[in-house]
Amino acid sequence: MTNNAGLPTLGRGDPLVLVEYQKDDRVVYVARVGRDYIYVTATLDGPKMPTRFRRDNGAENSPVGWKGVLYTLAQHEESNARAALLDELSRCGVEIAPAFLADMATATLRALRRVVRPVTGPAS
Repeated sequence: MTNNAGLPTLGRGDPLVLVEYQKDDRVVYVARVGRDYIYVTATLDGPKMPTRFRRDNGAENSPVGWKGVLYTLAQHEESNARAALLDELSRCGVEIAPAFLADMATATLRALRRVVRPVTGPAS
């Protein structure tokens, strides 16, 4: 898993969301931004965490199979909204092939949900 949208220009103290396998998502703060990597801390004044993350996609630089990924707060909210929309569409019987999901905007998923299950109530 990587952050395909990339990370915008970041500065020291900017909040990010760290998504890790089988752990709760948590807010971390930028401690230092290098040429290739971002270093984060769990608190604004705390020590740097022992891991570093790539600037281009937010992925943890680790030899371990599952890597943590950094997202901005807006990217994390968008990701959660997409996941909720896909769950709702799936419950309505709409399955979207993974090959199409990457190119499908969240607005398109919302429009599809309105067609499948109108927000204003049943049609008369």
